[in-house]
Amino acid sequence: TAGAISGRLALQTGDTPDIYYGAEASSDVRHILEATLSWKAPVGKGLTLDGGVFLSPIGPETILIKDNWTWSRSTLFFGLPFYHAGLRATYPVSERWSLTGAVYNGWNNVTDTNGKKSVSVQALYAKPDKATASLLYFGGVERPRGVSEGEPWRHLFDSHITVSVSKTLSLQAHADAGFEDTTFRRASWRGA
Repeated sequence: TAGAISGRLALQTGDTPDIYYGAEASSDVRHILEATLSWKAPVGKGLTLDGGVFLSPIGPETILIKDNWTWSRSTLFFGLPFYHAGLRATYPVSERWSLTGAVYNGWNNVTDTNGKKSVSVQALYAKPDKATASLLYFGGVERPRGVSEGEPWRHLFDSHITVSVSKTLSLQAHADAGFEDTTFRRASWRGA
């Protein structure tokens, strides 16, 4: 961190990048867990602009097992994206609420595979040591060019809440729903 500018670089190796980086699992990009550059612009309460490779903001779980509640991950985790590359802007609306808007290369893509960008909008609530909550929409064309399903817009709606009942007990709920209209039919899913 240097004044209003900050950066983060986190590298990874082992089995995880080979498993989670799908089509990019054979490229060197799989060794980048996060690589971001941020600027806190002097706008209102402080507009933060970030660019780079991010862990996905979708859902409460993460690739990093140490940051999850269990030594495993839920089934729902595997139906969601793990990372994104792009630009995002975050603005604190109040002491507890913030809004983030982002433009990404897609769902688990550092390199864009179809020339079309994906977008997300997220509302975050945080009351330290008490509760956190997220409402998020993610949408975009996620299939590569030329596939028989066409280029449908994928819609994903995500919400999760974590409440600290006491110093030793917290409760968490997570739900998702999504759909895309392919040339064959509507594909949809939901989980909690």
